[in-house]
Amino acid sequence: MQSQKKDFQDARIASKLYQIEFALEKKVISDIRERQKRIPGLKQDPLKYTAFWGGGNLTNGCGECCLKGRLTTIRTTTKCNTSCLFCYYYGVKDFQSNETIPKDTYRFAGERNFFDERDVKLFFEIQGRKHIDGASWLFFEPMMELDKMLPLMKFIHERGYYQWLYTNGTLATEKNLKKLSDAGLNEIRFNLAATNCSNQVIQHMKIARKYFKAVCIESPMFTGFFNSFIKKRKEILDTGVDHIHFAELQLFPLSINNFKAEGPIYRYKRGYISPIKSRQLTYDVFDIAVKEGWKNVVLFDCSNEVKFYRGVFAGDKGAYFGSFVYEGSMELPESFYEEVLRRDDLEWG
Repeated sequence: MQSQKKDFQDARIASKLYQIEFALEKKVISDIRERQKRIPGLKQDPLKYTAFWGGGNLTNGCGECCLKGRLTTIRTTTKCNTSCLFCYYYGVKDFQSNETIPKDTYRFAGERNFFDERDVKLFFEIQGRKHIDGASWLFFEPMMELDKMLPLMKFIHERGYYQWLYTNGTLATEKNLKKLSDAGLNEIRFNLAATNCSNQVIQHMKIARKYFKAVCIESPMFTGFFNSFIKKRKEILDTGVDHIHFAELQLFPLSINNFKAEGPIYRYKRGYISPIKSRQLTYDVFDIAVKEGWKNVVLFDCSNEVKFYRGVFAGDKGAYFGSFVYEGSMELPESFYEEVLRRDDLEWG
């Protein structure tokens, strides 16, 4: 009896905490909707989970593969040559001893097993068309294992899949970019926040324009990146970049203390935790783009809402109605609920 009573009390507490989270989430999204109304030409799905602006549509890697849950991700390495404040592994010096991917093996994100090249080919041959239309090469710095990627990338290309790669851009020399293009890579995405919009990487983006149909930026949005991006926006746009994805900054256990200055945080659908300011900064960029009339570029609000939207598509694969795969990586700090309860601009109940 006592155990049942405790379970009931715990459930009531959990329900109350969720109501607090939801009240703030509702306010955050409402404020974003007001910003969106003021962006002329903003393109959205009917339910307004996605939003982009500019001259064109989303890339195939984004619109046809990622947003529809029709993708897989391939990891080749746990090596990186930058140390980003927003990284899931920020400050960890020995993570490679725990997660090192052995030589000549690969991992699919979310899958703990290691697979050799023959295994990966089998998945694409047998399961591929049923589940995916494309593959992304990501995590850490994939170009640190460039030669390991190329043969498998060529095989995947020959089977008709769309491929894109995420990079901090420091190793994106003309020689390496040509190798990736020759192997069949369709799209390359530069994380400019990783190098604080370095001139070297901006130059590499300009070179990439020669080799890829889609040259993109995908970076988490926070104050430091916003300031650097706006300061160098002319040089960045002059590279010919055609898609810029501003990701809502996700906070992780090892990175959250790096972003206290970003201000209040919230959690979307009990998943990702982000500074409220992050997405507001994205729309600050949209406002500048509209005012200045940026041409031949698409700006994408890659928000937590978008991640949930994608998660519903992915959750549709053989699961029950109402399922999704969107989830977070950490719990809210204990102080969160006290801070939210002090606000006087939220609707309760």
